[in-house]
Amino acid sequence: ALGITLILEYLLGSRIGFSSTAGKLNIFSSLAIFFLGILGSIFQMIPPTDSTLQGGLSLWRLQFDPRHLATALTRVWSSYLPVITPADSKYLDVIVFAIISLVLLLWISTILRHKPVAWCFYSLGTLEILVFTYTKFLGSARHYGHLYIILIAALWLASYESQSRKGGALAYKNLDSMGNMPAPMLHPYSQSSILVRVQQAISRWFALVDKYKKALIMLILATQVATGIVAFSRDLFVPYSASRETARFIQAQQLDKMFIVGSQDARVSPITGYLQRQIYYPESQGLGSFVLFNNQRTEVNSAMVLEQVSQLMPQHTEILLILNYKLDSSRADLSISPLAEFSNSFIHDEKYYLYIAKGLNKT
Repeated sequence: ALGITLILEYLLGSRIGFSSTAGKLNIFSSLAIFFLGILGSIFQMIPPTDSTLQGGLSLWRLQFDPRHLATALTRVWSSYLPVITPADSKYLDVIVFAIISLVLLLWISTILRHKPVAWCFYSLGTLEILVFTYTKFLGSARHYGHLYIILIAALWLASYESQSRKGGALAYKNLDSMGNMPAPMLHPYSQSSILVRVQQAISRWFALVDKYKKALIMLILATQVATGIVAFSRDLFVPYSASRETARFIQAQQLDKMFIVGSQDARVSPITGYLQRQIYYPESQGLGSFVLFNNQRTEVNSAMVLEQVSQLMPQHTEILLILNYKLDSSRADLSISPLAEFSNSFIHDEKYYLYIAKGLNKT
């Protein structure tokens, strides 16, 4: 979005009050770097052919789905004003906050109407993220939070951009003292009368936005500060994940020298980073650290985990079992003793439960 905006700014030139002293060599070099960056980004983002994460390379939502579209739009609200997060499973929440999100998008676009470069960057950047959100991945705050970054960047660009020469054509300078545009005596249902009414509505909208634009921006900024303070304060007492505390316990008890089985793999994998070693993942039936979401990986339940632990037991006297849920099953050929649990985590699925597994045929 930023690259396209810069190209558009250069092409429009004096029509938007922009002039450049860059030579042709600088321009073509910059374009080459830009397109190489695009190609590099595409190369990095294209998943492997056997990837199954979020549908891999083949699964895209291209059909029109009003409910899913509304859900994607709610990410605008959640990014700008993260005080209330609408529940995706509640239809009323989705509809209400999707409408509010559309109003926010229209409001910001109207604020930037006299700043074509900033408006272009804001529109393209927001559209790119929303299209990806709809077609591929709804994401969480760390993903759709980039919508807020685009908003701040657009406002920053607008503060440095000179007003468009043609911007005044859309202003509400013809409003009377009551906020209405004077209209000629026309038949109330004539085409000209409808056009005048539309112009009046647009002018009133512009007047409303310009009157409260600073208030909206201050509200967004104040909300971000407040939620940031809350999140930071919470992090002082409740860590985002219990993985570090779990890894420290394992190292302190010298359990990292044992053979370790961990499930669910994607939730246990942060522990491998702290331990700096691989562990056995039942989902992929092999040793690993980071998780490969491919065709060899299958979801497993606790009974399937214990079955694999039983199969591994002939090679090991004891096995350290790490789960991100409380064990709810057992096996006749295994003795499983709870060791410790680490539930002080903001993320509900990165709480960990440690067990020592022994084979009953080994004493």
